[in-house]
Amino acid sequence: MKRAHIFAWTSIAFVALLASVFLLPSLTTGQGVPQFSANFRGCFRDTSVFDLNGYLERSPANSIGRCATTCAMRGFKYAGAQYGESCLCGNSYGRYGAANNCNMACTGDRNQLCGGINANSVYEIVYLAQTPPPAQTAPAFLGCFRDTPTYDLNGYLERTRTNTPRQCIQVCASRGFPYAGVQYGESCLCGTSYGRYGGANNCNMACTGDQTQACGGINANMVFSTGAGGARPPPPPPVTQSGMGIEVQQTQNGVRVVWRGMPGNQFDWIALVPVGMPDSQHAGGDYWAYAESPSGTRDFKPLKPGSYEARLLLKNGYEVYYRTGFTIR
Repeated sequence: MKRAHIFAWTSIAFVALLASVFLLPSLTTGQGVPQFSANFRGCFRDTSVFDLNGYLERSPANSIGRCATTCAMRGFKYAGAQYGESCLCGNSYGRYGAANNCNMACTGDRNQLCGGINANSVYEIVYLAQTPPPAQTAPAFLGCFRDTPTYDLNGYLERTRTNTPRQCIQVCASRGFPYAGVQYGESCLCGTSYGRYGGANNCNMACTGDQTQACGGINANMVFSTGAGGARPPPPPPVTQSGMGIEVQQTQNGVRVVWRGMPGNQFDWIALVPVGMPDSQHAGGDYWAYAESPSGTRDFKPLKPGSYEARLLLKNGYEVYYRTGFTIR
């Protein structure tokens, strides 16, 4: 035990010596990557409520340089490497105090240490004068718009437990996209156009990164301009919902599902499931039926009060082609 303790501290001291002069001025060729240096600030405790809570990604290629670049591209002041694989970004650190177990090798470079279990190796991002960090401007909200499995914003997608409109705007702006959309609480989508499926009115799901903010809904994007890629053109003309969709009606005898514009394959099927149920599951024999025509109607037994999804799945499998949310009161 004593020898292990000495090894951990020796490793930390060695990395601290190297990291205190970890300079990354060469990372200037990629679009959206500012010049900066990453200065080691120490090993700090963490919990499930992250100390660095602005952005999180996990990667089999994690390293100090990669993590610092990830955070710098998003304009954050600090980067933290944890558990070898995780990179966390934020504008403050240290609220849980210091730690002494930053002794796990980085997944992308076994010669570097990337934090430990509930421990962050924290680096300060120092932006060089000629390339200040990306501006974090206020969101420019453009509206709530429908989406489908063929995404409206189809340039880039990520899902994260720390999703907010501001974070998503930064992600899309750093990649040069003029529009950002948050959906289903957890998803951030980027693109060069929006609105091809028309407007929506169900952008009411809480963000995974801030429960006080809304981040779209089921098949619904809250769309923002990012300031990247030039001036915003006028939005495209709205597309009516008459061509494609699923409508759920609460009747005296139960629930009626009406669909239109669907593929109509043999063994396509409709399922009614509680919100949050994995796509690979369904709620039982009373709440699914085949939907083998492009348009049709099916009646189902009553559901208990709660939030649900109606899903159209393809060819007797679990590939969701279309989904829509509804509430039983």
